[in-house]
Amino acid sequence: MINFNPKTKEFSLSQSVRELLENLEGETFLVSVCGNPVTGKSTLLNFISSMFNRGENEKKTELKYKAYFEVGKGLISTTQGIDFLVIKQENNKNIIIMDLEGDNDPARSGAGVWFFTNLISIVSGVSHINLYNYNRIPQ
Repeated sequence: MINFNPKTKEFSLSQSVRELLENLEGETFLVSVCGNPVTGKSTLLNFISSMFNRGENEKKTELKYKAYFEVGKGLISTTQGIDFLVIKQENNKNIIIMDLEGDNDPARSGAGVWFFTNLISIVSGVSHINLYNYNRIPQ
């Protein structure tokens, strides 16, 4: 997970994620989603993750939804910073799915535009695929 320190305005990578990334072998593809809060970004990534993370005995035509990323109830945001999921594929390939917190979240009004601009810039710059889930901000 990537966290943000508002006092120093610095982003930091958690030790567990740093170790995980350092030990990956083979090709790695990054997929991320960003956008307004409470628009279903985590739910969308749970469906995408479920497609790529099927067991060997599961039929490839059936999709079993698994909640890899926490999903809020109603109009409550749950993701803070960036959450990661690493899926190791056959042939020494990896997929890293990144779930960003909603930009301009009224619940995080103290973070400011600088925070969200930099958060989205970091993820967009390193992702192979970046989905922007645009919808109006709930009032």
